[in-house]
Amino acid sequence: MRKMFRRVVIAAGFLAAAIFCHAYPVGRSLPLDKLQKEADVVFKGTVVSSAETKDPWFTVPNYPVLSSEIRVISIIKGDAPSGKAVFLHYGRQPKDLPGMTGDRSVRVVYLGPAPQLYDLKNGRTYILFAKRTDKPDVYRQLWLNAKMKQDQGAVLAADEQPIPQGQPLKDILWRELEGLLKSSNLEDVPYAIRQLDEMSEGQGVPDGSRGLDDFDRGRVMESVRPYLFHQNAGIVKAALAAFAEDSPYANERYGAPAWLVAVGKGTIRGYSGWSKPRNNSSARAHWKDLAALVDGKGNKDLRATAVLSLGRAGEPAIFPCAVRWTQDPEPVIRKAAAILLSDFPSDETFQFLTQLAKDPAPEVRLGVARAVGFGQLEKVIPLLEALLKDEDSQVSTAAALSLVSFDTAKVEHVLKANMGNSDFKSVFVNALAESNPDPYLDSLAEIIEKRLQPNRFWGGRIPCASSWDILFKYMQSRSADDLKSDKLSRYLDALERMQGYGSSEPRDLYALYLQRGLTDRAGKFREECRKSFTYDIEYFFKMVDKDPRGYTRQ
Repeated sequence: MRKMFRRVVIAAGFLAAAIFCHAYPVGRSLPLDKLQKEADVVFKGTVVSSAETKDPWFTVPNYPVLSSEIRVISIIKGDAPSGKAVFLHYGRQPKDLPGMTGDRSVRVVYLGPAPQLYDLKNGRTYILFAKRTDKPDVYRQLWLNAKMKQDQGAVLAADEQPIPQGQPLKDILWRELEGLLKSSNLEDVPYAIRQLDEMSEGQGVPDGSRGLDDFDRGRVMESVRPYLFHQNAGIVKAALAAFAEDSPYANERYGAPAWLVAVGKGTIRGYSGWSKPRNNSSARAHWKDLAALVDGKGNKDLRATAVLSLGRAGEPAIFPCAVRWTQDPEPVIRKAAAILLSDFPSDETFQFLTQLAKDPAPEVRLGVARAVGFGQLEKVIPLLEALLKDEDSQVSTAAALSLVSFDTAKVEHVLKANMGNSDFKSVFVNALAESNPDPYLDSLAEIIEKRLQPNRFWGGRIPCASSWDILFKYMQSRSADDLKSDKLSRYLDALERMQGYGSSEPRDLYALYLQRGLTDRAGKFREECRKSFTYDIEYFFKMVDKDPRGYTRQ
């Protein structure tokens, strides 16, 4: 599970409410044409009432199943009734588990797979996609388990007006969402913006998927643009979030490592790179509006997001704005401006970054560390070396991450000079050992045995697992006689001490032993694993026994 969006992060603290933890695969969202094909019926209708019910088809536990009575307005596909219909679906709020009474402030509850959920409001009108049941006029949601688009299958409508016959579904949804943008109910506007964003490649995930492309992105952003200046702060935030999706500097779901993987040639393991277009056409088309938002008197965090949303716009006229923003009294704006400067590599930019690296606010220095990596600015790599020693751990961690994003040959002298930094030794050794493990065998073994990693590790494949990969590959390159000799025994011992990586590591190490004739060592290792592993590791060893040659970890 090396993709970033599949990782499960276990937090150490507790919130002031029960925490519900889910670890399950989430299905990809369907484009409109496939969604329409999947549905037996598609209709527009108003929710009259909802009540909890039971139905054997709904097998995901711990979530309420609701029966919503719908007054049907228009039939878009299928043979839904012209009067009333019943729509069966999961509701938003999970049901209490047995024993879940009293103070919930320190409870962590695993509820299993989450289903597709719909929060249908009485009196509101929706476009619903549904399957038939064996009961007349009763329909159900399309699937059990959640899709990446959490509410796919139900779209809030702007009004109760009937839909003309024969109108394409895409045109129908566009009309409804455009109507919601103009709604007097201010809660409808952020909803419409989010829907338009999600359906125009705005919500892709960093695994190579760019999301849904039901609507043209340029057309969507033109519709969203006016809401950057709305009087309601929540609406401004929603509009700005749509623009932020197109900037690798502002997109929080991807994070800094994803962009560094995309632009760098270094060794950041376990992350998929930025999969969206690198040229930010949304910001290029509307950079003046985003710049005006920065120069306004709004919330400082929104202004900073607007700066970052300009990332990769490719518009030279932004550079003077970025320079001006480096003098803003708010550190968060100066930080964003420092990052934005990475789009304009020049001697002048390098001078500004050098000055900002001495800023009294640590977040600004962090911005400089990001900028050097984001722009792969080789001329100011010395700034990263200086920031490695910063008193603020977030700054030094950002500097380390940017360093390992570079081609190792470009930063080798810095990595070697800072191998004594205990916080970053693991990632620096791995970067250096990737192409030439020989000088670093002892360090790789130490990282595995002590499970070393930065205190503020940025995620991805954990360093000790990466060290294991490198050391294992090195052992594969040695002859059978070398592996049987004492000179490599220390490193084989380290490989055997892997903990919690997965089943493939012990399986492949066991296979290597059999391939090279180390049958005694293979037997002892197998027995130790059988005793210490909490799952049936024998299953994987038996697979190897059938043909050890098939396990080479390539």
